[in-house]
Amino acid sequence: MSFSDKNSLSPVAALQNTAIATDTDTDGIIIDTQNARDVNFLLQCNAFTDGTYTPTILTSSDSGMSGATTIAAADINGDTYNTALVPAADEVFHYSINRTAHERYVQLRVTSASTTSGAELSAVAVLGSLGKSVASSVNPS
Repeated sequence: MSFSDKNSLSPVAALQNTAIATDTDTDGIIIDTQNARDVNFLLQCNAFTDGTYTPTILTSSDSGMSGATTIAAADINGDTYNTALVPAADEVFHYSINRTAHERYVQLRVTSASTTSGAELSAVAVLGSLGKSVASSVNPS
């Protein structure tokens, strides 16, 4: 879903509802932010049994995320960014980045640890102040 008004918001899937039951990096969908001024990520815990989950946001100038780097905590609004979370079911976390703090493409990564049964997580990115519609592409890996 996207809107053409230059002052609009466009929600884009950032992480499909994902069951995470191992200690791993779970990468979300690659998001093209070419026409966005800012990006807000809403990470939701849909079910929780155990483990910790550390959210980070990767950025790259390549649409396949080649050479991606992690956006520094200083460039993120959200006090739980890059912090191991022990979420409750239905808890939502918010992270905001300004377009000038990253390259064109961004991707949410959740690193899980100490999991046995794990959790289910999902996320949405809301792109703000668009000049025209925004595209997203599924992570190729």
